[in-house]
Formats: sequence, structure tokens, C-alpha cells
Amino acid sequence: MIVLSNVAVPTDGIRLIQGQVTAYIESESAGEGELTIAESSVTWISNISGQGFSLTYPSIILHAVSRDPSVFPEECIYVLADAKGSDIGLQGTEESVSSAHNGNGIEEQAEYDEKRAENGCGDDIDDDGDDDDKAHLAIRFSPQDKTICKFRDEIY
Repeated sequence: MIVLSNVAVPTDGIRLIQGQVTAYIESESAGEGELTIAESSVTWISNISGQGFSLTYPSIILHAVSRDPSVFPEECIYVLADAKGSDIGLQGTEESVSSAHNGNGIEEQAEYDEKRAENGCGDDIDDDGDDDDKAHLAIRFSPQDKTICKFRDEIY
């Protein structure tokens, strides 16, 4: 389960503010919210709960635009972050996201993950079932407006 917290939206060095962006932590949807990319951090805040998470650039290991539907069902901004350097909380439970959301994409993602598992295509190469000690977090930002993914070089 994703544990969202109260975060402040950056006010300086804003490069992009984009609404209607669904955040996925690992394969779990955190719902739809607003993504703010600033010179100091990447911040996402849920439209429903007003809570979210913020990643400072030192905690970001890799970022890219992902367009391969065999990896993720829709075009998205992919971020690999240091789990210990981020403020994203994860709890090992089968419950849904801690903040309420409207469910968009959750069923589709679950079906997609099921099919990938049946085909032997898991997200983790070393899947020992111990997510508590996971060093990295895969975060995907899927904007409703996919044209934003084409401007990645201008954003970063």
C-alpha cells in the first residue's frame, strides 16, 4: 500500500505544472493528481486527498519517457528513485492506496500485470518477495495529455 503524506508544492524554479496525471508506485496506482516539476524536485499531489510525495533530484536515479506497451500499458514518464532517499511510504499489504481515488486504470493495470505474470514477464529481476528492503522504487507518471511526454527535454 502506498502511504501518501502532506507535501508542499515547490514555488521556485517551476518547469512544469500538469494536472490529470496518474501516479503509479511500482504497479499500484496512487490515483490522479497534479505533477509539478521544479528545478529542485518532482512533486505529485492527489486530486482527492490533497496528499502526495516529493522526490528531490539526488534521490532520482533515472528518468525517461517509456513508450513500450510490453512494459507498461500506456506512455508515461518513468522515474527510478532511491527508496531510502524519497518520502514515499510503502506498507506490505494487499489493501488499496491509502488515499481515496476514483479507480481509473486500476482494473486495467491489474489485468495487465496478471497477463505479464502469466507470460513470465515480472517487473523485478530479483523477486524474492521481500519488498520491505527494496532499494529502488519504480514510479510512473501517466498524464492524460500524452503530448507532455514529447517535451521531456524541455522539462528536465
